[in-house]
Amino acid sequence: MAASGKLEGAVAVTVEADEWEALAGSSPTEKLKSALAANRVVVFGRSTCPFCIEVSRTLVELGVPFAYHQIDQMAGGVALHEELKKATGQRTVPYVYINGRLVGGCDATKALIASGEFDTLLGGGGGSAGGGEKEALLDEGPPRIKLAGVDRDAPLVIGALFEFPNTVDGRVIRLVALQVFFISLFLAIFSYKKEQAWHWVAVGLLVDFCLRFYAGAGISPLGSLAMLAASAIDLIGSWTGRETGPVWGAGPPKQFAVSVGIIFSAAIVVLQFCHAWQAATVVAACLCFAAGLECFVNFCAGCWLFQKAIRFGVIPDTIYTVHVNTLPETKYMWKEWVKRVHPAAPVEVTERFAPNLRPGGKPTRVDLRYKTGKSDDWEREAFDYVKYSKMSFFSAVIGPVAVAALFRFTAIIPTMGTPDLVWKVLALLSLVWTAIFLLPCLLKCVKYPHKIRQEWQHPMMNNAFSVPWMTLVVYSFLAAHYSLTFAKVLFWAGASLSMLFSVMIVGNWLASMRHEGLVNGAFMMAPVGNFIVAVMGPLLDSGYHEVCYLWFGFAFIMWIALFVFTFQRTVLGHNANPRGRMFSIIWVAAPAVAAIAWTVLNAARTAAKANPGLGGEALTAAMFGVLLDPVSGGMDATAMTLFYVAVSLGLVNVWMAWRRFLWADKFFMQMWAFGFPTAGLAWAAVLYDMTVNTALSKVLAVCLIALACIICVVLVLRTCAGILRLKVFIPEHKWGPMSHLPLAQEGLRHLLDQLCDSASALAADPSNTRVALRLSEQWRAFRTINDFYLTLKDEVCFPQISAFFPGHHAKAMAQNQEMRQLEGEVAAQLRGLAAGGGTEGATGSGIADTCADVDKWEGTTLADKLAAATATNQIVVVGRSTCPFCIEVTRTLTDMGLSFPYLLVDKMPSGAALHEELKKVTGQRTVPYVYANGKLLGGCDATKALIASGQFDTLLGGGRQGGANGKNANGKAANSAALQAAVARLASFAKANYDYVEDHIRPVVRRYIPGTVQKKIMNDCFDARPAEEWFQVVPLVVQALPMMGQRATYVRCFLWAMPERCQQFGIMLALGTDPVTWYRLRRLVPDIIPRGEAGWRHF
Repeated sequence: MAASGKLEGAVAVTVEADEWEALAGSSPTEKLKSALAANRVVVFGRSTCPFCIEVSRTLVELGVPFAYHQIDQMAGGVALHEELKKATGQRTVPYVYINGRLVGGCDATKALIASGEFDTLLGGGGGSAGGGEKEALLDEGPPRIKLAGVDRDAPLVIGALFEFPNTVDGRVIRLVALQVFFISLFLAIFSYKKEQAWHWVAVGLLVDFCLRFYAGAGISPLGSLAMLAASAIDLIGSWTGRETGPVWGAGPPKQFAVSVGIIFSAAIVVLQFCHAWQAATVVAACLCFAAGLECFVNFCAGCWLFQKAIRFGVIPDTIYTVHVNTLPETKYMWKEWVKRVHPAAPVEVTERFAPNLRPGGKPTRVDLRYKTGKSDDWEREAFDYVKYSKMSFFSAVIGPVAVAALFRFTAIIPTMGTPDLVWKVLALLSLVWTAIFLLPCLLKCVKYPHKIRQEWQHPMMNNAFSVPWMTLVVYSFLAAHYSLTFAKVLFWAGASLSMLFSVMIVGNWLASMRHEGLVNGAFMMAPVGNFIVAVMGPLLDSGYHEVCYLWFGFAFIMWIALFVFTFQRTVLGHNANPRGRMFSIIWVAAPAVAAIAWTVLNAARTAAKANPGLGGEALTAAMFGVLLDPVSGGMDATAMTLFYVAVSLGLVNVWMAWRRFLWADKFFMQMWAFGFPTAGLAWAAVLYDMTVNTALSKVLAVCLIALACIICVVLVLRTCAGILRLKVFIPEHKWGPMSHLPLAQEGLRHLLDQLCDSASALAADPSNTRVALRLSEQWRAFRTINDFYLTLKDEVCFPQISAFFPGHHAKAMAQNQEMRQLEGEVAAQLRGLAAGGGTEGATGSGIADTCADVDKWEGTTLADKLAAATATNQIVVVGRSTCPFCIEVTRTLTDMGLSFPYLLVDKMPSGAALHEELKKVTGQRTVPYVYANGKLLGGCDATKALIASGQFDTLLGGGRQGGANGKNANGKAANSAALQAAVARLASFAKANYDYVEDHIRPVVRRYIPGTVQKKIMNDCFDARPAEEWFQVVPLVVQALPMMGQRATYVRCFLWAMPERCQQFGIMLALGTDPVTWYRLRRLVPDIIPRGEAGWRHF
């Protein structure tokens, strides 16, 4: 089809090579100008480029007519591409032009569509979604999603494998490449010199590649170091006033490049272990060269191969779908994460009880007290090194200290023989690391003692009060090398306080009322601490073994009880908060440290019995002799059983991480729960290896030591990066079942911003049908959500809160009434604009007349009657009521605004005979038969292909054209300006109302209403509204929220309160969200996957 005329309707025209040559002009520059002048939207791309395919698919989905020039199919394509690069400065396809102006490539176009600027740039007459122009300005009813995530015709959404991010920071990629460059360079040099020891470096590089292939830079040492460097670059940039930030790129090709790195590093490992030094040198040099290209030239060889694989069809061209569709959101998330708005400090509010409850209104100690102004911006920026340090942060200390103690123990054991320098360096680094967290804690005890008291009184935070004393006991083992006396002082200080706090914590559990929702693996910190005391005591002085049985006995009974309790809670209770799930790894620590303690205590007891006259250091030496004896030393059957229990639980936790139960895409301090348990398991594995002394036990011990080191290194680097970005010592974001309300309000805020932008754009261009349609969709989404939540607040939430503090909600309810009035004003303006001077289309949705009968047309034969039907109707469809292809083609045609007779062969008296006649005349054996202007188009596939190519509109002619209604332009402009003003008033008032609710209602819910009552309120909310409304509102809120983390939290609020309805909410979301959103949600919250979807499981 030639591209010389203006394109009409929702069509994409692929311009053929001869049509490009037919354009006016002799040079590529002149032809380019002619092409841009011929059509509103023009795309230059390659037929095999996934980004070009994605942008063209998006434009077709939006109903935007455009001309698509495939430069790789043109004779002068290379010259045209060079001209485009020269004219625009953009190096890569696609080039998307709107009204002669370059808007960028796929990412830029998607960002313009997401922000609404695309429709403004396109201007009036740019086509409308779904075919013919439909009624644009509607003020009632929820918007209809065009394509749901579970539609059978939805595109296949695929992204990066496993947990690898679909969008990555190019700076981090290049910084990792820099490290790989130097490592592989040294590997090549030392392979050439035949240095055997360097094969362990190659093994480490292979492990790092494997970790990055699974989940990206966030879980690998090299990647975490690169992320720390990027954080430092951003910090320096903020100091110097230079603008820095991520260079976003697609994740799938980088993952492919990492897989190539795995092949190269694995080859180096094999070749070095086989002493093929020359081959190892060559492979290492190749890896060094490829890493150098990535780092210094920004050329990724693996990405180049990836693009070739797409071109030849080895990899699907939809692999970039998730990246392209989520890139605007990723950029928005980054801006939100790093922005600094310097919000005002929270203000404390005291509210007395209502006078009818408290005559005279006298102040009391139980008056309502809370702080206003604790917004998300305030939480994000309220960095305070002292005030927001926590006792739980000592879990970040005990992990590295335990690793240092582990290496001191391996230095003592002959089977390992680690050099003393290793543990001494680690101990020194641990001291520095400890000081970073100890100093603010000591200052907090002096400056904010009430904060310490609040932590102690918190039913979940007080478990962490045993961690500092556990750390002190571990330090005593390290200090014994330098001063045994000082080590004993540290030991008894830590052991005494560990027992004291354990007794108080357990006593508080038993003496206080609490609900089971507060229980998680963190409750096992106290018994683990006492097991540590039982380990370290005999190692310092064998004579301590008798008293250490006290700590062991208390720890053992509490471990058994708490393991059963927390295991039952994890199995039967829904752990909605991912941060609380992390503590399940502490299950591994207790039996692992218990195995070590049992072994050490038995060795000390045996030494004491065999040497009754010895004491002090002599007895300790005898104990070590028993412990390290190759025949009778090491673990007995009980200790081995405990070790096997720890290993089994470790494997369970690995599988839980694979199932995303213990997985999070974002770093937070609770991840330090992995630090000490892996170090404790590695220590137990060393003892086990010393006992059985087999090759398998040696591999197990070495692997667990490496795992403990990797985890601690990664967590230290991620924590340092968080500190540099001021994201560690900040208030912890709290949420619960009732958090769906502020999250819904956050989505409404963003809808209001979009409404204001669309109203402004419509006021500037009243004839722009696309802007009017977008405004209508946004308004209906806003009104559906807002009215729904106003009703819930007035009928359920506020009365329930009032039961705690009567009258507290009165102002908010009054504001709700006023907001309804402002909503009515906007709705009236929309109706007036649509009826008397706005942007209107012609017909609305089309109708398939299923009552049509072929016999009502004149003719002697069925062929004559069918010919009469096709002569008097533009479109005629012959089909069967139960045929899915017939259903699909009629849905497509009616969505395009077309009405037509639908002749059902299974419903008409002459239906069977008509079908036989059609098979005989057309040669087509199956329904549907689609006719346009008397010509048979074919079946469903053929019709949809014609629609996609644009030939359908050509065959149909001008019958689908709509237009403006000819109202006075000045009237349109005036009405649009009035609408803009009404929307602005509503937005201003609504945002003030949401702020009031979050300042004055949300703190009351969070501080005073228990979680069980919040869950009851949530259930009452669900019962208060019909299921049909929930099916509309829940997906709309999810789509309105700007960040995926917020969407996942919104869904988890419902699962927290109503876990039995998890798959019911999954159905709501599957039917009401787009394919990419559904793909991401089901990965983040797999519990919602409904029956019929891959990954579904019985509740």
